[in-house]
Amino acid sequence: MTPEKAALLETKIKKRLVDSRKHLDALVHNAGEIAADFDRAAFERAWNASASSDERTVAYAVEAACNDVINGIMGAGQDICRLNGWTNQPNTDLSKPEILRHLEANGVIDKSSRKGFGDVCDARDIIQHDYVGLTADRLHETVTKVIRLAPKLLDQLSAPFVS
Repeated sequence: MTPEKAALLETKIKKRLVDSRKHLDALVHNAGEIAADFDRAAFERAWNASASSDERTVAYAVEAACNDVINGIMGAGQDICRLNGWTNQPNTDLSKPEILRHLEANGVIDKSSRKGFGDVCDARDIIQHDYVGLTADRLHETVTKVIRLAPKLLDQLSAPFVS
């Protein structure tokens, strides 16, 4: 990779990480709008509220922000792998488990972050592919894990870029 491409990719990674923090802030804010402690029952009421209600709009904003945080973190992870040459094929995307494995193997994230966020990604993939069968409690569990795990993971991913 040329130095110019590496500099552009590093800038892209930093932007993804900043954007992911903004999405995490939105997620925490909207979850707090549903209930101060993001109670499962309150989220379920909001998720199942009538389509035109403000509660349901906030519940959907929670879902969207959760997806944005996951996508941002995994996108940054993919780009960190590319920047460091940890991919066998430079123009091929790695799977989420591969990204997390490379990041752990190279000391960017710890084992608990790899395992925890791997579980989050697996749960989110199930949610996306079984949207008709999606239940508020399954989504609530995923959102709660993202709120708990993302700050540490974002700090770990950002550390190599902080001087």
